[in-house]
Amino acid sequence: MTLSKIMGHAGAIRALQHALEADQIAGTYLFTGPEGVGKTTLALAFAQAAACLHPIRSPFDACGKCESCRRVASASQPEIVLIPPAGDQTQIWQFWDRDGKPGGKLENTLIHSPVIGKKRVFIIEKAETLTIPAANSLLKVLEEPPSYAVFLLLATHPARMLPTILSRSMILRLTPTPLRELSEYLQRELKITMEQARLFSAYAEGRVGTAFRLASNPKAFEAMDDLARFTLQSAQLPPLEAFKYAEQIRKKAAGSKALLLQEGDSVEDDSDEPSSKEKAGRTQIGTLLELMALCYRDFMAASILGENAELIFINHRDEILRLSSGRSPESWRESLDFILKARRSLDRNVSVPLLMDWLSVRLFCQNS
Repeated sequence: MTLSKIMGHAGAIRALQHALEADQIAGTYLFTGPEGVGKTTLALAFAQAAACLHPIRSPFDACGKCESCRRVASASQPEIVLIPPAGDQTQIWQFWDRDGKPGGKLENTLIHSPVIGKKRVFIIEKAETLTIPAANSLLKVLEEPPSYAVFLLLATHPARMLPTILSRSMILRLTPTPLRELSEYLQRELKITMEQARLFSAYAEGRVGTAFRLASNPKAFEAMDDLARFTLQSAQLPPLEAFKYAEQIRKKAAGSKALLLQEGDSVEDDSDEPSSKEKAGRTQIGTLLELMALCYRDFMAASILGENAELIFINHRDEILRLSSGRSPESWRESLDFILKARRSLDRNVSVPLLMDWLSVRLFCQNS
């Protein structure tokens, strides 16, 4: 994808294009923003434009036709290197040969000028996972890179990075796209319905990468809609059903296969390690809680605005309007707060069964 085709991030793209056109590219950039906002997509598009042999001018962009661009399109441009973490951390041996581990991405390439494109570009994903030795090993290179080399560091949590790395980087902050704009983009580019586009955009909270990944999955909307129908039950069952519903939440989440996971997550985990399976289970529960929050947001909006409410789950509009009238906006807000609190608690490794019991009791007490 070229710079001109990227959705959102207009300010960052203009800054990068001006630098390219003036031939004043910084040696190191740091792209920051929430997971799924599109950092990798922008990094790859910028890398393609920087390496392009016959770029388009005003605004600057890759031509899409030269040898370098053709290789980028087929993911075979060896001078544009993507370096993800090795597990939970990015290790020094991923950059330099160490401890009998050859194949460091910088060891035998950084000293050579590019032969296919105009630049060598090294994209370090999740740069906040750099170990201290790995980060320190990059300091000299990031401060004085060869004229033909560009480093693109991507980070969701830049505060976790060494200050010495931050001080050597030009920082570009990527922010979520307005939901209406993103929804219209998904409808136009992927030919999906308004209902699907609105749900994907809202669930992604404006993060283009997450929304696009969901919209590209033919099973995602069906899975999300099924979880939404399940959630609607919690607004009309009697309090005595609370503990049964808590168990149903866990089973429903486990059966969903978490089609809506964030980037890098997986529920198809063949590991026998309890910690690995627990992490996958928590991610699935988290997905369901996030969808529950969207449903209860619709209840609250409908209780305040009635027919004028702009709902996320449009295909359940009649049922949401009917149920929302049975409680006050304040009551729906309290329920939403309980769900959001449960979602935050899930990240703090509390007991999942106890957390679901707690949440179900709170929700069903609101029904009484």
